[in-house]
Amino acid sequence: MKKVVGITAGVVVIAVAGWLGSTWYTGQRIETEAPARLAALNKELATALGSAGFGVTINQLSYERHFFSSDVRYGVKLTKVPGEEAPPDEMVEIVGKIEHGPFAKGALARGQWMPKLAFVHTEIASTDLLKPVFEVTKGVSPLVTDVVLSYGGDGVGTAAIAPVEVTKDGQFVKFSGAQFEGSFVRATKHVVGTAKVDQLALLFAESDGLEKVNATIAGISMDVDSHEGKFGFGIGTSSAKIDSVTVELEESADDYETSSAADEAEAAAEAAAEAAAEAAAADDVAGTPDTTGQASAESEQSAESKQPAEPEQSAPAEPATTKSKVELKNLGYSAKITEDDVNASVEAGYKVGQITVNGSDFGKGNATIKIDKIDGKSAKALSDLYNQLLSDIAQGTERPDSDARLMEVVNHSIALLAANPVLRVDPFVWETAKGQSNLNLAIELTKPEGLVVGKELPSDFKQVAQQAVKLIDFKVSVSKPMVQDLATQYLQQQGMDAEAATQEATEQVTSMAGMAEMFGIAKSDGDKIVSTFRYADGKADLNGEEIPADELFSALLSGLDDDEYDSENTMLNSLDPTQIGEMVSDMGYDYELGTSDYDTPVLNINGSDEGAKSVEILFNDCDSDTSCSDMQMRITVATPHAVPMRVLNDWNQNNRLARAYWDADNKTAVLEMDVNAYGGIGQDNVQYTVRMFLVNVMMFTETMKDAPRK
Repeated sequence: MKKVVGITAGVVVIAVAGWLGSTWYTGQRIETEAPARLAALNKELATALGSAGFGVTINQLSYERHFFSSDVRYGVKLTKVPGEEAPPDEMVEIVGKIEHGPFAKGALARGQWMPKLAFVHTEIASTDLLKPVFEVTKGVSPLVTDVVLSYGGDGVGTAAIAPVEVTKDGQFVKFSGAQFEGSFVRATKHVVGTAKVDQLALLFAESDGLEKVNATIAGISMDVDSHEGKFGFGIGTSSAKIDSVTVELEESADDYETSSAADEAEAAAEAAAEAAAEAAAADDVAGTPDTTGQASAESEQSAESKQPAEPEQSAPAEPATTKSKVELKNLGYSAKITEDDVNASVEAGYKVGQITVNGSDFGKGNATIKIDKIDGKSAKALSDLYNQLLSDIAQGTERPDSDARLMEVVNHSIALLAANPVLRVDPFVWETAKGQSNLNLAIELTKPEGLVVGKELPSDFKQVAQQAVKLIDFKVSVSKPMVQDLATQYLQQQGMDAEAATQEATEQVTSMAGMAEMFGIAKSDGDKIVSTFRYADGKADLNGEEIPADELFSALLSGLDDDEYDSENTMLNSLDPTQIGEMVSDMGYDYELGTSDYDTPVLNINGSDEGAKSVEILFNDCDSDTSCSDMQMRITVATPHAVPMRVLNDWNQNNRLARAYWDADNKTAVLEMDVNAYGGIGQDNVQYTVRMFLVNVMMFTETMKDAPRK
């Protein structure tokens, strides 16, 4: 029996001695390795913040090692980088307690029963600098972390940001706090983590002319699951979600209401004047006997008897306000990065579950973007070069091998193109109760023949850029009922009544569809406007019609050669009616070239299909039949009654460059636009102006004919 007790006691003594020895060794190992780990962390921070305009350095202020635990204190400071102003010379201190393994109390309390290196608890320390922060967190450290470390360098832990609630000078901030959980595997650099924030609420008063801005973000969550791939990139998934974002605006309506009252008073005065004129005209026609004096006296007496009493003075009313509310629900983002033996691929998704403005539903949408066939080695090399550049900037290092590094960038970019990378938007969708619109896009790149690794770039960059595009496949389908519904709701938000908003939206959509067809960029397909474009093998077609690919790329890449672009845009010192007529014909309109009553050239354009009485271009100040300095484009529309002034004013306010008015003599609504060539004018400018004017024929005609009587 004594022998058994002795053996048992010996085992216990050995176990305790082993535990104590391991604990002592662990504490010593942590203290020894801490400086090297801290230096590596500072290096990574320098790289990550290379372009931020400042640096961040973490220094160990103290380290007190005890037998079972150690107390540490670190200081975090902003540091100056070359070429930037020095940041504030302040330090945020972090205190930590390291419980030595193998059986640290904090690790055991979290269910980690296997031997561990340490349990580390850290938090931001309360100092004079952070005293205001601790006041708003009610004495709680703003950031607290708990981590269990394994001997192999793995870790699992949690972190928390303290809740905050501040009210000051009409401003309000309420933050529910944030919680983080995560784990790290050192061998594979595998990171798994989650973050959650219940709510962030902000209230700002009297900011930028707004009386009040109230914003609330609720239900924020983020997830990541990533490990280092064979090319050094993080491979895996990540996502972020927000349940709702609500923004409420409250602003002064005094200016708006004053303007509205003035407009109403002016309209009432005009109506009274018109009624008086009509009454006078009726009296003249009917030959009414002259009882003016009697009637006038009676009117004055009646008016005097009906004069209102002087209003009593009252306290000034509270300023009127207008309120608006925007809500976004179920926002989401997700990303997935994958790789094979040669290439990497990226897929990102975006989602908006609903957008409402003052209770009106503006729909929901989603988009998926994919990038495939990314050469892994070249992409990693470019990433390393970029990070090295940031590190050099942070350290103020000037490298003499800049030309060699530029050639490296070119060579790796050529390798990226050789892999034939593909960008896809597949698809982008927006949907309301009235319909769905979507867009699909695919762009495939390739290595041009003129690009050779190690050699200089070709001088004709436009040609190289065109050769680099192997495929463009684009299709967009727009639901006209959906767009009309969105436009109607928008106009109602601006104060227009439902009937007028619907009419205006219908006209806008009709005009948009007409413009798209006139320009040849889309076709109507039932209740949709559809546009397709495809470029492959050096050929391009738009909506099934072949178009010159060279001219297309020349226009798209015109910014790469401004001199060439300017030379192609011919300057005109005069306007040739025949040349203008050819422009009109190219836009799909028939015309006749004639002479006006003033013996000057005039183009009479057939606008009967759009319902116009006449569409013409009149030329003035002409030296000859082919050289005029000025032209006036004019549309006239016969209407069933006089068009109210407010309709004409609305047109002029919402449409630039042209002017609309009522021709009482001819009982027509008129739209005019002038173009002059004094001092010279670009041919492209003339063509664009003529096109935009003709686009207005249908919309102006319909607006004037549908105008109310009053």
